[in-house]
Amino acid sequence: MHWSQPRRAVDFFDAKGLVEAAAVALHADITFNGAAVPAYLVRGRAATVRLADVAIGTVGMLAPTIVGSAGLSSNEDVYVAELDLDALSAAHSTMMPLTVKPLPRYPSISRDISIVVDEILPAETVRGTIRAAAPDTLVTIREFDRYQGKGVPEGRVSVSERLTFRSLDRTLTDAEVDAAMEQILTALKKAHDAVQR
Repeated sequence: MHWSQPRRAVDFFDAKGLVEAAAVALHADITFNGAAVPAYLVRGRAATVRLADVAIGTVGMLAPTIVGSAGLSSNEDVYVAELDLDALSAAHSTMMPLTVKPLPRYPSISRDISIVVDEILPAETVRGTIRAAAPDTLVTIREFDRYQGKGVPEGRVSVSERLTFRSLDRTLTDAEVDAAMEQILTALKKAHDAVQR
């Protein structure tokens, strides 16, 4: 959470982001699987952390009963993460030496997209569809909101992603980014029956 933002409750994406930051620092390519999580974590707010198809940890919200038994307020969400640092370090030691990339020469353009998809659809699958449909100018995808409740049908979830585009050799035009967004939306509708909000 940035210092300039108003205070808010920590959520799963904050905890997941910390795990991702640790993996990025060690140049480890990790993935998350929300389908198989330990019983002490809340399903839907937890994931198994995987490195090269091997489970190396977990991240997520502790079950309220466990929080209460530890003497903490069971009304507050408590997030935990457990990682096999030896496995992460081993992955780093087999990587190439650290390199430095120059700052981007041309500006980026960010667009937000909100879609409604099946609640059991993994976020990584949505990001994979976006990457496959997007041009090479898509540099980052960041999920910043996930909502279930009023206005969203039962069994579905609203997911909001921030897509950032940048070219290495020129400034992109709004028309180019608009065309990319249309391609991405079409792919999401076709692959996941997504509905734009």
